[in-house]
Amino acid sequence: MVEATPYPRLMSPARIGRMELRNRLVMAPMVVQLGSENGAVTKQSIEYYSRRAAGGVGLIIVEATYVAVSGRGFPGQLGLDREGALIGQFELVEAVHRQGARIAVQLHHAGSRGAPELAGGVILAPSPLAQEDIGIVPRELTIREIEGLADSYARAAKRAHRAGYDAVEIHGAHGYLVHQFLSPATN
Repeated sequence: MVEATPYPRLMSPARIGRMELRNRLVMAPMVVQLGSENGAVTKQSIEYYSRRAAGGVGLIIVEATYVAVSGRGFPGQLGLDREGALIGQFELVEAVHRQGARIAVQLHHAGSRGAPELAGGVILAPSPLAQEDIGIVPRELTIREIEGLADSYARAAKRAHRAGYDAVEIHGAHGYLVHQFLSPATN
């Protein structure tokens, strides 16, 4: 459990909208790659997040979780791209809630930072521009595919809600898909 601090407001309850937190400590999403080969939550995932909740954090934000197979960026990444993912996600949420913490999930699509070997053989992006550190020219998304990916985010958010997550976060930074739409370097 977290010890007393010279910052009394840090350990006081807080609210984000209607969500009440036991304190103001938030565990930012960090990729730990403990998911199964198909993106399912594993016992190791549950143990990892449950231990952080037991440590006293008020809100845990689960790592970048892909919304579509085409957006997988790394091995061991969790997914919310299908109904079959819900059982493990529900178990993860329940384990964190039992420890008194709230839990959110970060929804993610890697775009041109994806791993072709994990994402169906090709990486997708707003424009066919390779990111300098990746060096692979992605396939440009069609309007229909963009609409489909927007729908993938919505469906993943609905799954997160059904799994019991208290909030969702859209990953819009670090050169991933949402960020790629916003940057002239990639779009």
